[in-house]
Amino acid sequence: ECVEQYYRILYRVCECTEELKQELRHVKSERDQMSEDLINAENAFADVKKRNEKLKLIINEHKTNTETLKRFSEESVRYTEEQKQKYSVLKQHAQEKLNEANSEIERLRRVHRSEIEGVQAQLRYAQLRVQSLEQEIKSVKQELEQKKKENIELTNICDELLATNKR
Repeated sequence: ECVEQYYRILYRVCECTEELKQELRHVKSERDQMSEDLINAENAFADVKKRNEKLKLIINEHKTNTETLKRFSEESVRYTEEQKQKYSVLKQHAQEKLNEANSEIERLRRVHRSEIEGVQAQLRYAQLRVQSLEQEIKSVKQELEQKKKENIELTNICDELLATNKR
């Protein structure tokens, strides 16, 4: 009986050992699986970390681009406003010069009209003077013709008187 008990205990110990070995294999398998899972998790974490770093870089680049675009936009708006102001000043200056030129043209037209009217008045005066002189010349010619006729008559009368005296 003792031997039997010893065998039973030994058998139980063997069974327990076998169970423990199996459990040890199971625990090792779980440990290996957990190790693999840990490595996978660490790799996944490293990937996530890399992606996170890339995203941070992309976000920073985006912020930089946004700030650059915002600055460029503000500069463009400022430049556009400056150009509008310059255009407004130039337009006003051009309008003033145009008004001055129009005023000068109008003044020159008035002066020109006045000069033309003066020349036309002088021309009318000269024409009237010419008509007057032509009438005077005509009148003088008529008087001259009359005087010539009278001289001829007087000469004839004198010639007749002289001829009657000589006889």
